[in-house]
Amino acid sequence: MVESDHDLFFPRSVLDEARRVAEWNCGKSAPDTFNILILGESGTGKERLARFIHDESVKHDKGGGKFQVIHCAGLPSSLLQAELFGHVKGAFTGAVKDRKGLMAEAEGGTLFLDEIGDIRLEDQAVLLRVIQKRVYTPVGSNVPKTLDARIITATNRDLPRDVKEGRFREDLFYRIQQFTLRLPPLRETPDILERMVDKLSRNFGYTLTEGAKRIALTYGWPGNKRELEHALRLFRLYQQDGRVGENILRMYCERHNTLPQDSSPRGTVPAGFVLPDWLRKREREWVELAMEQAGGIQRKAASLLGVSPQNLSNRLRSLGLR
Repeated sequence: MVESDHDLFFPRSVLDEARRVAEWNCGKSAPDTFNILILGESGTGKERLARFIHDESVKHDKGGGKFQVIHCAGLPSSLLQAELFGHVKGAFTGAVKDRKGLMAEAEGGTLFLDEIGDIRLEDQAVLLRVIQKRVYTPVGSNVPKTLDARIITATNRDLPRDVKEGRFREDLFYRIQQFTLRLPPLRETPDILERMVDKLSRNFGYTLTEGAKRIALTYGWPGNKRELEHALRLFRLYQQDGRVGENILRMYCERHNTLPQDSSPRGTVPAGFVLPDWLRKREREWVELAMEQAGGIQRKAASLLGVSPQNLSNRLRSLGLR
């Protein structure tokens, strides 16, 4: 393979900027590093880009340091702070021994805060103080510790709008976006889309017919690279003599473009239409595979399938899946 996975997934301009800030952030003390904010729709590869920056920094630094990830969305304040700062024995019920947090685990490396736009305002205030002073205190302790890690954050939200509407602190926004990288959606990068379609389909052991590829290149892929990777992996089930035809792509795209987003028990099927048995069997395979890859988390599985969580919940109920 001549091109790297990173060259396959990201525009050259984004990689050049990522390398530039990675080289600057290597081997420097915390006050001299840039906090990096990665913006992009869900599925555009924000965590993949953050790992690339970490790897490039480590390569230039000739040192070590781990890449630690925390997904901020939906975590209650107590759990978020315990995960980030760690805790001491007896800090709360179930804390039977001291536990290092991700900030300590990331020492000399990179701390990646994903979905930072979804954390609560009270947690934003705590995080702001930590980033400003580079000091944190484990839950239940009164002994402060120094934060010595690169900080990369990411969100699919419109943070300037959230700041304006009071959902995100302005001071924290300017603190985390000292260097900003924007990942375009897949529909705006047709060259990357075509490279991914060709490369990944070959990796999965088949090729697309001319008609199938034409549909793949014109479909909007609302779930971006994550949805595309999942779909191309899924199409292996339908190959015949190493080729996947237009009918499979058309069925996939029509299903994901026309699914009604209501709460009716059979919300994924047009009114009055009954799926034939063979298609219901394939639908079960798609849903089961998505749930397996998402670790049983319905929200993640819905994102893989390109449908709403409510829609997936309806289909799970209709198919008799838990």
